[in-house]
Amino acid sequence: PQWVRFREVIGPLVDQATSYLNAPRGIATRVAIVEMVPNGKIAPHVDGQAHAAAAHRLHIPLIAPPGAEYKVDGKKFKMQPGFAYDFNNRKQHSVRNKSPRPRVNILIDFLPNPGAPMQTALPPKFG
Repeated sequence: PQWVRFREVIGPLVDQATSYLNAPRGIATRVAIVEMVPNGKIAPHVDGQAHAAAAHRLHIPLIAPPGAEYKVDGKKFKMQPGFAYDFNNRKQHSVRNKSPRPRVNILIDFLPNPGAPMQTALPPKFG
């Protein structure tokens, strides 16, 4: 995957973002750098997969233009770089980027799992 070249930066961010969940064991099942194009939108929806009921979906904003706005369960908010956000994706949510700049987040799906040691979904570092 392309994000492997960012492993040394993303790994500590994943660890820090998931540490507040009070889940000393668990696994990041997905780590992705996601971009929303200028003037893009994600229509209102509810994540209905079984995985969504058990996992936390965390967002770490890297580029958060002023026009990027989130709506979860009828409440609007903006994400700011330097923070991690965990919201209930089983509630209706949407995103609009009314900015001429892209919005870029690190997206982490974290599944608390008391039976497994804490790990991230990053491949081993070689070399």
